[in-house]
Amino acid sequence: MLKSYDVLVFGSGLAGLSAARRLALGGCRVALVEKAASLGGHLLPFARGGVQFEIGLHYIADVGAQSAFGKACDSLGIRLPFQALDTGFEELRFGENGVPTHGGLEGAVVFEGTFSNFIASLLRRFPRHERGLNAYADVVERAWSLAQCISFPARTSDIVRAALSSPRFLKLLPFAHLSLGDALRRKFGFPEPLVEILAAQHLLMGVAPSQLSCLVHFVVHRYYFEGACFVEGGGAEMIRQLTASPFESHVDVFLDADSTLARDPVSGNFQAIFSRKSGQIRSAKLGDDSDSRVSLSGKRVIWTPDPRILEQVAPSLFSCLSPLNRLRMRSAKAPHALVVGYFATREPLEALGFPNRNVWLMGSLDSESCYLSYANEGGPEHLASQAALYVSTGSLRDRHACPAENSLKAKGVFQAMFVCSGESAAWDVEGFDTYRVPESKGGQGRAYKQRKAKVLERLVERLERAFPGVEASLVWKELGTPLTHQRYLHSLTRSGYGFAATVPDFLWARPSYESGIDGLHFCGAHVKPAHGIVTALVNGTGLAERILSWDNAKTSARNGRQRVEGLAATS
Repeated sequence: MLKSYDVLVFGSGLAGLSAARRLALGGCRVALVEKAASLGGHLLPFARGGVQFEIGLHYIADVGAQSAFGKACDSLGIRLPFQALDTGFEELRFGENGVPTHGGLEGAVVFEGTFSNFIASLLRRFPRHERGLNAYADVVERAWSLAQCISFPARTSDIVRAALSSPRFLKLLPFAHLSLGDALRRKFGFPEPLVEILAAQHLLMGVAPSQLSCLVHFVVHRYYFEGACFVEGGGAEMIRQLTASPFESHVDVFLDADSTLARDPVSGNFQAIFSRKSGQIRSAKLGDDSDSRVSLSGKRVIWTPDPRILEQVAPSLFSCLSPLNRLRMRSAKAPHALVVGYFATREPLEALGFPNRNVWLMGSLDSESCYLSYANEGGPEHLASQAALYVSTGSLRDRHACPAENSLKAKGVFQAMFVCSGESAAWDVEGFDTYRVPESKGGQGRAYKQRKAKVLERLVERLERAFPGVEASLVWKELGTPLTHQRYLHSLTRSGYGFAATVPDFLWARPSYESGIDGLHFCGAHVKPAHGIVTALVNGTGLAERILSWDNAKTSARNGRQRVEGLAATS
């Protein structure tokens, strides 16, 4: 069976869904190919006993009508319902049980809008560093203004060109080669407690402060002060709206199957052979009883998974990638992964002391130490006990997360997560293929389960210290490891962050949306300059709009030539 399309989109995460929907609105026929059994990627929540847990959506900001996100939603024809967080949208708690940590820090630091109010609160706490804090605020505002001048998917050349366009942005150029840690210490002269406050918020970007691009941090840090909120209905609501008409009539969806990709040397079109992985191919158009192999043909391809996978599924295309892109892929650094604890409670979270904001329990390890090798620091159990722990309170911000009628009889839902090495050895297994296999069959399933149980136990102990009574209130708990992430979301790095946002990555190592092959475009987490819901949606929408404008320009030029030829023939 051969089916022809204008565009083949690989990957159904937020970038893939946004690109496919925008192309459908533009009248394109699109095939969306997904290796997993369901659409959504990190948007897709999972349910236990009627209770819904988010995977990648915790909160977003800057969703106004004139923001990049707002404009992208308009071009996609979606209207997302938002639930505001408390004015203080994020809180850092130092010194559990009154024990000071991190250079004497104790108590809470609240990230409260606006950004100027936050800086004012730091000035009251660190009055001797007024000059440095004012300089920091000025640079962050400049970086934020620069980001507004760039359309996504952004290339390094776009950023440099924008920076050179105005004297206001020239001050940012010295920061391009600096990590966050170097910028905070050397450029602004901040003491360690202040460095920790400003760096800790972005621990979940998967990169240590000594490696994280300070320009990426400046932009993302400033973005959070633009009205933090949550999408009511969570990732499921975003998927529902993105896949509503005209998506359903213009996009053919192919799920739960492997594929190969090549280019027809005669027609120049891309061809994908879509073969069953288990059972029959699942497709919204073909049903579950379709053929076990389907051939797809498309004029263009949007590739949203890790571009390194192309070497396996499209070796002939991979060898034709630009030398710079191949070098970028070899040079890009993998970020740290996340360990996520999922919890449901019989008591409402308010009764257990949880606020309607994200809470960092900073522990005894500073931000840099959270990235030390698990082998040197006692493994994920040690990190669960001592590293920065990020608590996200789903049911406080979304009434859909914990409905009144659920078999767990839960009244509260939350997550607790920390960064960890993505290596299999961190979980007492040699490789991904052995972590769920019983010892009787040559696997290491028992060792993996035992390690998970120990980590979960430490995690609960930590939460009980911060929120007394939570342990007795738990009605369901589970741990998602980097290996779980690979199993369900097919990530090579066992992380949802794409390539790490290091200084080299920000400057040149991250591939752009241009692959070097005409008609093949990269998109998604491995292209955008930072992780997150907003940049993924804007990234996919922006690339689709560029493709539509290119194709419309070609059509107009072709029609113009035909009119000229027609006039010449009649004369």
